[in-house]
Amino acid sequence: MRAGGDAAAGAGLEAPGAGLRGWELALVRGAIFPFWRWTTSWVQARGVFQREGSRILEECGRLPEGRLFERVLVPRLMGIEDSSRHWSAAMVLEHLMVAGKRMGEIIVALSKGREPRFLVDIREMKPTGGAAEDVVDQFRVFLKVFEETMIVRVGDMGSPMCAPHPWLGPLDGHGWVCLAAIHQRVHRRQVRAIRRRLGG
Repeated sequence: MRAGGDAAAGAGLEAPGAGLRGWELALVRGAIFPFWRWTTSWVQARGVFQREGSRILEECGRLPEGRLFERVLVPRLMGIEDSSRHWSAAMVLEHLMVAGKRMGEIIVALSKGREPRFLVDIREMKPTGGAAEDVVDQFRVFLKVFEETMIVRVGDMGSPMCAPHPWLGPLDGHGWVCLAAIHQRVHRRQVRAIRRRLGG
């Protein structure tokens, strides 16, 4: 079991991959995400991804000294599984890089009319809790690489090719880049909640 799963079990939380609450999933799938996708272009989604990434870095910079790796139990936030509530800010960064790299690979493959080599399994996206001391710098580099990938490697942004997401169903490249952006926003709120719990 990944360390994220151990932390969830230790805190009495649901198992990783249990999903969102029924009403929450229905709201996200039926209204929030479709509206976000309909009103957000590729370029706008990329901008949101980067802005939220910068805000995450700002939140990490405001953490009390030496507490980047300290797990904190936060209230349940919209779009986050129960099992993910007992993380450190470093674990959030680790998760964002793991999930972001996978979404980037999917986006590129779909834009070139190919099926992705790997799909998203929520359980596999959880952090190990073993992030390196320079995880903040790694995340800063990740943001740059993701943007370069969207500029250099993406092919046809109008490709109808789709790949399934466990919660949202089949998404084309545009859907996945919109998801990547809103995913950053959701976890930026988590880092803020962690920082506030730590007194930063």
